[in-house]
Amino acid sequence: KLRQGGIIYTQDVLDNQLENLSELLNEKNLTSVFFMPVFKKDKLIAIIVGLSKEINFINEKYIDILEQIKLDLNFALEKLENEATLKLVSEAIERSSEWFLITDEDGVILYVNDAVEKISGYSKEELIGKKTNIFRSYEQPIKFYKKLWETIKKGEDFAAIFVNRRKDGSLFYLNLLIHPVKLPSGKVYYIAIGRDITNEIHLTSEVEKYKFYDPLTELYNMYAFSLDVAEYLKHIKSKAFLILIDIYNMAYINNVFGISVGNYALKEVGKRILKEFDEEDIKGRIGGDEFGIFVSSQSREDFATIIDKINRIFDEPIKIQDKEIKIYFSAGVSSFPDDGKNFQTLYKKATIALSEAKKTGKNIIKFFNPSMEEKAKNVLEAEELIEKALREELFVFHYQPYFDTENISLKGFEALVRIQNKSGKIYYPNVFIDVLEKSKFIEDFERWALKKALQKIKEWDNKIYLSVNISGKSLHSRHIQEILKKEDKETLKKLTLEITERELIGNIDLTKEALSNLRNLGVRIAIDDFGTGYSSLSYLESLPLDVLKIDISFVRQMLEGKRKKAMVEVIISLAKKLDIKSLAEGVETKEQLETLKDMGCNFIQGYFLGKPMPESDADEFVKGKCEL
Repeated sequence: KLRQGGIIYTQDVLDNQLENLSELLNEKNLTSVFFMPVFKKDKLIAIIVGLSKEINFINEKYIDILEQIKLDLNFALEKLENEATLKLVSEAIERSSEWFLITDEDGVILYVNDAVEKISGYSKEELIGKKTNIFRSYEQPIKFYKKLWETIKKGEDFAAIFVNRRKDGSLFYLNLLIHPVKLPSGKVYYIAIGRDITNEIHLTSEVEKYKFYDPLTELYNMYAFSLDVAEYLKHIKSKAFLILIDIYNMAYINNVFGISVGNYALKEVGKRILKEFDEEDIKGRIGGDEFGIFVSSQSREDFATIIDKINRIFDEPIKIQDKEIKIYFSAGVSSFPDDGKNFQTLYKKATIALSEAKKTGKNIIKFFNPSMEEKAKNVLEAEELIEKALREELFVFHYQPYFDTENISLKGFEALVRIQNKSGKIYYPNVFIDVLEKSKFIEDFERWALKKALQKIKEWDNKIYLSVNISGKSLHSRHIQEILKKEDKETLKKLTLEITERELIGNIDLTKEALSNLRNLGVRIAIDDFGTGYSSLSYLESLPLDVLKIDISFVRQMLEGKRKKAMVEVIISLAKKLDIKSLAEGVETKEQLETLKDMGCNFIQGYFLGKPMPESDADEFVKGKCEL
């Protein structure tokens, strides 16, 4: 009963069963007794005993008084401990180097610790009773503080970096958390706890600036560009244009001349944009090699002057050291208010126009039109088709054979992807492949493609080569190596990974390392569509390659004249000297076949000897054509 908090008592020990205590108390002529437990935080810490020689001294009234005493004792003990704890906490807060401040629900300061005085330069006497806007620097927008109050008024924490002003006028930076506390009485207080990060900001003084500016060109970055255009659109009444400019041959510049030269080119373009466009025009570098310009104009016809400015930016080659580098551009334009009335819409449509300009060629400017949006819609539909194909396992391979030129024996197949729905309808790569290569689904697709190809090689008893295309950006991803590492060497020897030439352009050192890692696992590496990208003997010599595939456009035209024929001869000869096998794509006539054979081309592929075929037909083809 004592442990449960009750008081035990008796008015006459002779009438009560207290076991051994009854005898002891009677010997001392004690007749009345009580036992009162004392608790601290629900733990029994003592028992108070009361004794009397008078019978019936302890009655019900006496017990009521004891109950009150017990409650008072318990409360006093807890209060003493709480006060001790509070003192410890208070001293810790006072001596802390962290900012600690308490306000009422109107933002009036009720308490500050020593750190607040030290950081802000104000004394406690100067701060208590004042509102927190005493620290306000006006470096942050009104909407920042509006969001702050909206958040804490809902009882939620608000965390942010505050740019405040000291008593002497200098700025200080706080990484601050504001925590609302509601007491049982209903009163609300706000506790602000934070860390002074002014020194960190000063050590990286450009950080705040480059929240809005691109460090290379010192133009707006994407964040600031979008904010400024959005704000401008709220007040503009005239026609305006959002222009996106992309450097057409940036990858080539980086590859051939190096990243430092590429950065210099970007910086120079930024300077020319500042020079050509007016101060009130909004200018930014909003991507790797993409610039944005927002200009107001009276009509679309006035855009002719803007075109002249863009052309002047790119007319003169960039001079660096002893080099002159010619740069080209692609540009997409959307107009306000015809194409949209907010930044997001205008940017989306200018991006669509830029994409069309890139496809058309260098130094092309495209205005957005609704047909472009239709193409963008097709992209979304392609993404949906790809996602469904992965989810429902609709991807299939058709296999196009290629042959040894010397004896026209089957050497291998190229696996060409298709999507075949449940009803048997086939979607060819032109519908989805470009979207797939740029989409988030590419890794999942390539996992499927590699596993399928490796499985097929095994079914053919490791006697037939099989080529699979992979995207350039997957070269540096781990998922391909993870799959290949699990396979046996004999199977990997028959697998060829094809990468298009244009996707090899970039950082050659990284590309070389990635290809070497793949090749060391046992697979072969082929360049697809050779001759259509920025061909360079230097990169061709340095990369670990096994097969060079001559693009179909060269093969089709090689019989049209000596120069075109010479191009193919040069490619084949170059490959031979570099100990790389050559494969001609698109062979459609006997004459082409004989010509390529005379040139020393190792392999041929095309409709003349074999079209792409479903898997079952490829199996039969292997049985009938392969020399086992």
